[in-house]
Amino acid sequence: SILRQVKRPTADADVDFQVYTLQEAVRAMPVRQMPREQRIDLANRLAMLGTKSDGWTAAGAAATLIDLGAVKFAIDVVDSIPANDPTKAEGFIALAKGLLGVDEPALAEEQIRKGLAWVQAYPGRNPERALIWGVAQAYLERGEPDNAVAILDTWQEPAGFWRSVRDLFGRKLSDDELRNSGLRLRALLLQDAPPPKAVQQQVSTLMTWAPRLLDGEALVNFLSENVLEPLLAAGRVQMALQTLPVLQQAVQPGSGEKHADRLTNLANVLVAELGPELSTGVPQANGQGDAPRAALESFVTAIWAADRTRGLWQTVYGIEGMLPLVAALEGPDALVALARGVAQAGSRWSD
Repeated sequence: SILRQVKRPTADADVDFQVYTLQEAVRAMPVRQMPREQRIDLANRLAMLGTKSDGWTAAGAAATLIDLGAVKFAIDVVDSIPANDPTKAEGFIALAKGLLGVDEPALAEEQIRKGLAWVQAYPGRNPERALIWGVAQAYLERGEPDNAVAILDTWQEPAGFWRSVRDLFGRKLSDDELRNSGLRLRALLLQDAPPPKAVQQQVSTLMTWAPRLLDGEALVNFLSENVLEPLLAAGRVQMALQTLPVLQQAVQPGSGEKHADRLTNLANVLVAELGPELSTGVPQANGQGDAPRAALESFVTAIWAADRTRGLWQTVYGIEGMLPLVAALEGPDALVALARGVAQAGSRWSD
């Protein structure tokens, strides 16, 4: 959910298609087994095309060039993006991810520094947001929380009149600070021994401010990606389960297939981390196995109860979205029993 520049006034559709075709071909090829001359020809072609459209296309070309082992070509392609093109940020992100992926951290840091120097001179702030958050994300995916925090520390909230007015009326966290805090929580959870109270304080901040600054799908995605999933992955199950009531309220206004899809995504996140424990059907010796089950059952019940008040089809979509979680909680036989119950109740099954 990182902010991205979507306007592409300088893009060339024909070039974009050619670059895409070459990228897909490289993905399908055993690149390391290709003759060196063939790889050089392919890299030359891709590098040439990468300079003929905009930053998005250049970024994609750069990433593939790194896969081909043509690191210098990749850097040259990104350097060719005009300084006034906001999508140049995408090129620097692609370089950072690609170079980190091929274990070139020093070269990646060099390109990140170049990117930061560029965004600080750029008149708008969207490229800066994209670059800082994109690079931080790349470091987090590599399990390097200290580097992620270091790049997040380069962001500075704008001062001045509007900041003073906002704080005067009690709004202490901005949208940018919220996003930053979400990434900082993820970094904190990756540390070997985070301060005992630091995680709880960060979670409390996010759970307080996210519902005030976001709503609907944006709120669901933010809490899932930055709070629920990282906490579950870090084994902080009880803390993760505290997000469920807020997520239930956030997802409830949705309708139709989108409602089902959002619920399915949440259900899959929960099942991925808690499913094996739930499927055993045997409480843990310390009794902690009962708490997740109770919280998840309450979550499903609350979703379905709210959907029921909005009519038959909303109920159908709510049931559809929760099926992975129901199967994990009660086993596959529960799905059969649910279907039989609907068939037996006929038109009154949702009453």
